Amino acid sequence: MNSWLLRQIQLSFLQARINDSIPLVETIATMSEARDALFDLAISALDNSSQEQADRDLAKIVTAFEERYGDNQKEVASSLQSIAKQIEASGRSEKAMEFKQRTTAIMLIHSMERRRGKGSTLTGIPALAPVKPALYDGIVYLMYFTAHFDRDLDFYQHILEAKITWDKVESQGRIVALKLARDPQIILVEDKRDTDLPTPLPVLGVADTFAAGTQLLGLGLERLGEVVTPAGTAQLFRGSQAVAIVKRPF
Repeated sequence: MNSWLLRQIQLSFLQARINDSIPLVETIATMSEARDALFDLAISALDNSSQEQADRDLAKIVTAFEERYGDNQKEVASSLQSIAKQIEASGRSEKAMEFKQRTTAIMLIHSMERRRGKGSTLTGIPALAPVKPALYDGIVYLMYFTAHFDRDLDFYQHILEAKITWDKVESQGRIVALKLARDPQIILVEDKRDTDLPTPLPVLGVADTFAAGTQLLGLGLERLGEVVTPAGTAQLFRGSQAVAIVKRPF
């Protein structure tokens, strides 16, 4: 049997087991085969014209690794990075970046839902109705801290063809906003310190920064400081995951 046909059978089998809510990484004999099938699912999601279905499929990929590695977010992120590298190696650098952005956002949502004791709304598991209107409007920016600013800026501008929409010099270095074909925009922060903040760091738009910040502190996150963005000053928080909030620019 040729490899293309085998992969199609594996993907069809994987989708069937997904619909039966069986752990994804147990549906294929080896982890290598599972990664190949999940790679195919990722490509299918990124090419899907239905944003809702694409988000559900990407959430299933994140959930597959969360089921395998439990609370070890480092291994989950590493596995997702491996798929992103597969996508990039296939000649689709922009899709690889989109995969990183969207799965990072999904990991954050899952983490916040676990903290609130809620099931994932992206994977079809019922979630508790919120007591109050949602404070978070979604991801406005993805922030990258880098000690190699010029190299990374060159990559975004000349490889991914991103456009600079905002440029500022702060005490620690330069900060630029870069726009790709789709939102969210990238914020590239020059930082020569050995920061342990994860990147990309999602920056959430909020209607009320005080209420959102108070909620994050109440959930056990630590406030780390501030970084300027085109929308204003973003507040940084860190717990099992790191996140920033900024007053929504609309």
